[in-house]
Amino acid sequence: MDEKLIAPCGMNCGLCIAYQFNEKDLNKKGFHKKYCPGCLPRGKNCTHMGDRCELLGKGKVRFCFECEDYPCKILKDLDKRYRTKYHMSMIENLNYIKEFGMEEFLTKDQEKWKCKKCGETICCHNGLCLTCDIYTLLTNKKYRWEMDNKPETEVIRSAKQLLRNPVIEPSSEVVAKALGEANSAFIRFVNELTALDINLEWRYYNDGKVWLAKGVYKWTGVRGGQNKKTIFWLSVWEGLFKVTIYFPEKARADILSLPLDNDVKLMISDSIQMGKLNYFPLVFDIRSDEMFEAVFLLADFRKRIK
Repeated sequence: MDEKLIAPCGMNCGLCIAYQFNEKDLNKKGFHKKYCPGCLPRGKNCTHMGDRCELLGKGKVRFCFECEDYPCKILKDLDKRYRTKYHMSMIENLNYIKEFGMEEFLTKDQEKWKCKKCGETICCHNGLCLTCDIYTLLTNKKYRWEMDNKPETEVIRSAKQLLRNPVIEPSSEVVAKALGEANSAFIRFVNELTALDINLEWRYYNDGKVWLAKGVYKWTGVRGGQNKKTIFWLSVWEGLFKVTIYFPEKARADILSLPLDNDVKLMISDSIQMGKLNYFPLVFDIRSDEMFEAVFLLADFRKRIK
């Protein structure tokens, strides 16, 4: 463990899949993941929050706990996502560093994340040792924490897709009933689309026998003609709505250069091209406004791609 790998937000970059792939040069084994030497070594201060926090972006503080707003909403949202998905907490890391010092923290974290078989560091993004368990990742490049310990039905089970009746149009009341608690996030999502000049257009599709909405961007051309482009597709499921954006393969590198969180960049890197089509999908399951910033940034970027 190295102090320079502890980012201002409390992320231990030594646990990150992009850092470990870089250290082990694992793309030579057939992967296609982005390499990263760590937030501080690459001069980013904080990849997760540097673009949303002036203090971090300009390197005015070493750690978030030096700020009077600590822990801020941005950090709390990031911490919640990492606690839920990746079994680690930025805020816990920061509090420990503040109370016991960096040396004690590095010793504790090294022991916590040590592979019991070989002593290498386990990756927080999938729970694997990329020395001992690399075959697991080679056979399932989307492997995530503890998949092997879950019943098969739990791994493959997904929420039920709704809005199947062609007669019942997706009014506000119908969508609200379907989404339940996620409806408040849906309302905010639709309202915030106006800033991007994107509107939802619902239609019943006979091939899938379901109502889907297209996020459509309309603009006036230089000669006065009306143009429109589909930016994303939206579907309604039990307790959530899905937003799917299709990107041309040629734009993948440019998308990875956007100021997105590492877990979103992992999604982009892992997304598989659709058959002979030169497009790959990004699918967001939305229950709250947690992913709004990433979705809107990607939607705005999609508007500019021909």
